[in-house]
Parts: sequence; C-alpha cells; structure tokens
Amino acid sequence: MSDKIIFRDLQVRTVLGNDSWERKKEQPLLITAEIHTSIASAGKTDKVTESVHYGIACKRATSFAESNHKLHSLEAFAEGIAKACLGVTNRALAVHVIARKPRALLHAEYAGVEIFRTRKDALGSWGDDLVQESGETEYEFARRKALAEDERAAAEAEAGKLAHEDRIIVKRLSLSTIIGVNLWERHYKQLVHIDLVLHTDKSTGLSAPASDKVPRYRNFRTVVDAVTDLVEKSSYRTVEALATAIARTATKQCKVPKITVRVEKPSALVFASCSAVEITRVLGDYAAMSSAAASVAPTPPRAASPMVATTSDANDKAAKSGMHSAYIALGTNLGNRLENMHQALHRLNTDLPTSHVVESSFLYQTAPMYVTDQPAFLNAACLVKTALEPLALLDELKRIEAEMGRDFGMYRNGPRIMDLDILFYDEIDMQTDRLTIPHALLHERRFQLGPLCDIDSDLMHHRLGKTTGALFRHLTTHSDAPDDIVRVTPLRAVNASVDAGPSASESSILKALSPL
Repeated sequence: MSDKIIFRDLQVRTVLGNDSWERKKEQPLLITAEIHTSIASAGKTDKVTESVHYGIACKRATSFAESNHKLHSLEAFAEGIAKACLGVTNRALAVHVIARKPRALLHAEYAGVEIFRTRKDALGSWGDDLVQESGETEYEFARRKALAEDERAAAEAEAGKLAHEDRIIVKRLSLSTIIGVNLWERHYKQLVHIDLVLHTDKSTGLSAPASDKVPRYRNFRTVVDAVTDLVEKSSYRTVEALATAIARTATKQCKVPKITVRVEKPSALVFASCSAVEITRVLGDYAAMSSAAASVAPTPPRAASPMVATTSDANDKAAKSGMHSAYIALGTNLGNRLENMHQALHRLNTDLPTSHVVESSFLYQTAPMYVTDQPAFLNAACLVKTALEPLALLDELKRIEAEMGRDFGMYRNGPRIMDLDILFYDEIDMQTDRLTIPHALLHERRFQLGPLCDIDSDLMHHRLGKTTGALFRHLTTHSDAPDDIVRVTPLRAVNASVDAGPSASESSILKALSPL
C-alpha cells in the first residue's frame, strides 16, 4: 500500500525570480506536498514517531523556502522543497510537490511547477540498509525487508506520468480576442481562459536542474509572451483552431518539446460556465504539416534590418553539429563609423575560423556612457554560429579589432575604431580573468541590450534570472538611465564621395527611425 501525509497551500514568502512586474521582490508562494509513506505502524500504535510528522515537514519546507536560497526557477525551488520533505524521516519514501506563484503573471491566476520525487531520486538512496534487530529471527527480518521493498515499489508506482516528466503550469491566462462564427462575435472581443502545461521529459537530464538554469523551452514568461501576442492579434472562428495555433507557437517558436493547451470560452453558452477544447501536442506533430505547406508555397522571407549580413545557406550551416551560438556586440565612434561597422561584420562572416554571421540587428546611435567627452557611438549586435570555444573566439575578436586599427593603449572606455564584445555564448555561465559570460556589464548597457533584443529578446541571463527583454525594459522603466539610444538608418548624402575612406567624414547620413 502507499499512504500519504499531506499539507496543502502552505503559504511562504520568498524572493524567487521576478514578480508580475518583472521586479525581484519578495512574493507569496503556495506549496502543496503529498508525502508517500506507510502509516500502518502509526495506525496500530497511535504514535506520531511511527509516521511522517506533517508539522515538521511544514517547518522544514518553510525554512528552506524563506532562506537565502538565491534561486531563480520554480523547478529548482520545488526540488528543494522535495528534499526538505523527504529529509524529515526515512519513512518518507516519495513526495509529490506542487509550487505555485500567484503573483508571477499579470493576467494569469498563477504559474507553478509539479514534480514527483522518490527518496532515491532526491537524496541518492532509500536510506540506511535495514539491520536485523536483536531477537529477530531470520524469517521475521526477511519479511520486514520484503515489506519495505513493497512499500518503496508502491510509492514509486504512485508517480504515474510524473515518473517520466515534470510539469510547468500556467493557470487561467485571461486574454481578449475575436473568436467565434456568429456575426456579433466578429465585432467584439471576448475573454478566453487559457491553461498551459509544459511537459519536461526527465530522461533528457534537463529536468529541474541543480544549476537553476531555465532554458527557453522551460521559461513560462517567454511562452506566455508569445501566446499573448498571438491570441490578442488573432481572429479565429473556432476554439479548436485557436488551441492548435497556441500549441504550434509554443512548440515551434518557443521550442517547448510537449505542451497541453486548454482554451475555455466562458461567454459561449448561456446555461454553462464555458465551452472548452483541450489538446496535447509535440513538435513532431507539426513537422509533416510544415513539409506539406512548404511544398505548396514558399515561406515569406523575414524582413531584414538595414545591415543584415547573412548568406542563403546560413541556416544549413547552423544546423551542423559542433556549432555554438555567440551573440557579439559591435561599437565604433572613430573615423567612418558606418564603414567600420560593415567591415567588422564582413570580417566576422569571413575571417573567423569555422564561423559565420547568421543575423544582425538594426543600427543605433548612442551617447558615450562611461567617458562622456568623446564622439557618439554607432552600435549593433550580431549572432554568430561558430565552432570556436569562448576564449578562442575572444582571441579572434581581439585580432580583428587590432587589424582594424584599434589602439589598445587607449584609456579604458575611450574612443575606439571597433569594439567587439561577447555578450552570450550558448547558455553557458563562465567567469575567468579574461572573460565573463554573460557579459558582466550587459545589464546596465542600453547600447548593447537594445541591438541584442532586435535579434532575440528572450535570451535568459541565468545569473540575474531575467531575459534580455526584461533587462532592457528595466533600464527603461525602473532606472534613471538616460534614454539616449536612437535607432538609425543610413541614407546616402547627395554630395557624398563613394571613395571616402575611414578617415573621411561619413558618406551617409544617419537618419533617426524614431523621434528624438
């Protein structure tokens, strides 16, 4: 048999990731735990020492939750709660944990995580081996060992589907959209309630990592942002089509390996609370449809920025094994800045060994940040696919800077022909005397975050627990950083010389694309 000791909706206060306004503040969390054990002995003796003391379990869960754990992710937090509950006594054989953040999202009831861990999963073993007691016969000892093994097997069997996966849950995401076939439904937006369950396969070894890193496919904020953008711009006639589109966006755009989507339409029926559709999809479900669609009509090309330096086979190259994604920041404020920028991109695409540029941002003109008595900068960012390791890539970037004429004897943060910084490299987190990834000062630099968000605003800064988009918005709304970054596009001057060199004045006018 498998019995349970349960505490439900234990409220704790802790700093875990960000709140609904993307602030790192203390917020409430609700914890539910079902601890699997056998209460047979306690039922006979009426002694709490023969069971799992739920009071101690609650205290240990609270102690962990309100400690200075410095975690960012719900997954790692739930893992810690599981260990706290299982550490109460050897009688705790497994635990089912649900942790919810009711203040995680502005338009959802909560975001949460659901996991199941056996004692062996969480703590590395079932506990001390059973020892034959004084006066206990061999038969009695063997029977006691068999009973213990049966109890462990029963606890493991209680996991169900959670034996193979963890779940990240977004409950009751409420959005307004055009949905329905009736004439009046085509004129007015109505509320839909959306539940999302992101399934993570434990066999990948990426479930609830001890490193507390949150890859894109497990970042519920990234998924919710993409789903919100889709739903609020959509005008589907059926709930089935809307649910399918949501699942497609989550799997293809956000790389969620498996998702369950439930869409409720509360205004559909007069005498029922809602009509609803629930589906479960994996990325492979859309592969055949995508192939069929591609054979009928080509995919429209993506709108390019004014300085995109890509090749027609970039995506094919990027798919090769052993290639890494490096996000590079470019900055220049000496000579012909536009020529410097194009030359640097060309060198990154052709001179870097086993590397090529996949995508680049718009151009931005920015005021100097640290040493203000110098010319304005031209900044951009690009995504490079490379087989080079981080330090080898850094050496190559320094070589390109030197070949372009950068004076390394210049004072720190002074003018330069070209400055190339590694902002991100895959999802690694490294700190050496020469290189820190993600870039150590990225969080305070609008001139790097702005271009980077053009390429990917959902990159996760694991040390800070925020995406690049959230960091950029923070500088805009929660700091005193000046709004001195302007997106520009080059326009050829009427009297410009085509042969103007780097030392000449820029042969193009940089026109602002937004009001100054």
